[in-house]
Amino acid sequence: NYVFKLKNFLPQIQSWIQSKSVDIKPSYKYDETLSVLQQAEHSGVLDQLSVSRVSERVRWGIPVPDHPDHMIYVWLDALANYLSATSYPWNNDKNNNNDNNADEKGAIVRPENSAWPPDYQIIGKDITKFHLIYWPAFLMGVGLKHLPKKMVVHGHWTLQGRKMSKSRGNIVDPKQMLDTYGSDCMRFFLLGEAHLESDGNFNEEMITERWNGIMCDSLGNLVARLCAEALNPANVTGEKIELGPEIEQQWNQDDEEMRRVASELPEKVDKMYREVEVSEAIREVFKVLHRANKYILDKAPWKLVKQIMKEEENVERRKESKEMGEIKKTYYTLLETLRLCVMALSPVIPEGSDKVLTMLGVEEDKRNVDWMVWGKFKYEIEPDDL
Repeated sequence: NYVFKLKNFLPQIQSWIQSKSVDIKPSYKYDETLSVLQQAEHSGVLDQLSVSRVSERVRWGIPVPDHPDHMIYVWLDALANYLSATSYPWNNDKNNNNDNNADEKGAIVRPENSAWPPDYQIIGKDITKFHLIYWPAFLMGVGLKHLPKKMVVHGHWTLQGRKMSKSRGNIVDPKQMLDTYGSDCMRFFLLGEAHLESDGNFNEEMITERWNGIMCDSLGNLVARLCAEALNPANVTGEKIELGPEIEQQWNQDDEEMRRVASELPEKVDKMYREVEVSEAIREVFKVLHRANKYILDKAPWKLVKQIMKEEENVERRKESKEMGEIKKTYYTLLETLRLCVMALSPVIPEGSDKVLTMLGVEEDKRNVDWMVWGKFKYEIEPDDL
């Protein structure tokens, strides 16, 4: 067999990992990989890696150049697919300014507008050795200096607590699941139940349970309450109402606490998403939604509407009333809270998020991270929307 002299690259790989040039998630995989390298240094188990098999034993595959009696074998052929997808080998002519593929030392660098390098890779927990040891060694071997910057290692899915297996028949048809529950529902379940530190348990009964018990009860209820007819049953104000952050001057301690919790949410979930703590980010959003539902129940703006309707017949005096100021403040606080929560959930439930943001009147060009700031958006609503 042909062998790759892995030993020649192990010190560089160890230095690459120890220097934290690659961010490995979860963190215990960092220690685990260093332990493998340190053991290999003494045992010699990683000194060389067989990269071919004789054709008699492997009848399909990529023939070794100029040696058709041998076939290239895993993991060299598999990992090389990351490169071949970028049309590698690239032109390495230093005089070709358009490609600019070599640095001043002659090392190959990526071409412009290329999918290379693999800065961010997501891999299964059973193939970390191949991606954190073999893969960078192969790249070093051909002179490529761009090594992965982040490796996210995820667990596996079990079915009702047991490892999925075709022989056992305990497998899941993803297309059938999508057809039955829809993409938002499946994304919400899978991203909410998956954790980097452990395997996820797939239980079909939990899909509906999670959606109805968490999504509908929290997000669905808040949307329904904000759109409830009881808030404005008989055109209390008579004209369009603009709700903006200037209402904040009327706030009390409860309002301020709701604003604080909601305004801190974007920074919290941004950090969690970047750290691939998606399930934690989802939980953080629903903490805020739960608080918002309690806030609207405590404020009960529909009671103030009934009070205005009963005590004041003049529309102009209704508009200037203390009760209407309280309604506007409550409504703006909840609208901004809902907007930030829905935007924070957009990576998880993109279709549902778009629908709610459209209901809120948020234009498509204002649905990005630059707009995830409390008080940046103003709402112009019809009285019947209240």
